[in-house]
Amino acid sequence: MRVFLFMSICSCMLSFSQPLLVDQGELIFSGVAGKRSEPRGFTLWNQSDEALEGLTLKLTGRNADCFQTLEKSPVSLKPNGCITADLVFVPPKGRLGVLKAECQVVNSAGEIKTSVALAGLSAIGVEGDREPTLQRIVETLGLQLDVGWNSLHSDTGPTLQGDEIRQQRFRKASAGDVKLEPVARYSPNFLLPTAALEAPELHPIGTLGLKTRTRAEHNALFPSLASGTTCFDPGNAVFGIFTSSPSHVAYTEDVWNSRLEPKHVKHAVRIFPVQRRAGKPVKNVFLICFEEAKNGDYQDYVFLLCNVVPEE
Repeated sequence: MRVFLFMSICSCMLSFSQPLLVDQGELIFSGVAGKRSEPRGFTLWNQSDEALEGLTLKLTGRNADCFQTLEKSPVSLKPNGCITADLVFVPPKGRLGVLKAECQVVNSAGEIKTSVALAGLSAIGVEGDREPTLQRIVETLGLQLDVGWNSLHSDTGPTLQGDEIRQQRFRKASAGDVKLEPVARYSPNFLLPTAALEAPELHPIGTLGLKTRTRAEHNALFPSLASGTTCFDPGNAVFGIFTSSPSHVAYTEDVWNSRLEPKHVKHAVRIFPVQRRAGKPVKNVFLICFEEAKNGDYQDYVFLLCNVVPEE
């Protein structure tokens, strides 16, 4: 199972009611209204020495009809056994935006033993004006921050928007690697290399992939890597983040956009400190939002940059 739910800022195991454990408290999907998404799943562990019989997966909440379980009910768990429960996002035509529900695990007596929150981002279609806004992307990801606008398009000038910070470079915050995790991509379909360290010296990290037969990787949350990794170690260096599309390289630093890519947007990236839904800041984690063209949507490529502090 592909695990993608903010492992850099969330714990990987949540306990709701012993002896039943679930590996994540939330599943996040994206897709197009009227179409079915790829499956996403969570894992249940029976931590006891006795079998758990008659467990049922129950979808509840305002948008419960926009999700489907693929696991046959009832579910049985052997002692110290585990099972992966898969779901899909199936927003009906015309149902757009952020859609939320809950998947409850209920025993034979009707008691809720644990639950997993569900969120799905439903778009009109793929590319262009059919894409979701950056603010809706942020809301679906469970982040509480104001990007500064609610429409698809915005200004590309250097004036800070919403909760945006002015710093454009970083240092590693503590021991271990820095992580650059792709969390959203809404751009044309091409391979997209990412890199770090001081421009114009670029140190490759990973490459975002092309769409597949079953998934529009270039218009989705949590796009896959075609190659490379999400982690790197900049040592003590001050660094920025860069993406390389077929048309140009975009830099977090305005100075390098002006010098090296004068035909493109100078303020190519907006950077926001990360806060979870309750408004609690997540230490040393930032949302990095790239503008590929000139329409100011800033959701062409969106990353979580973890284990860093901004550099003046």
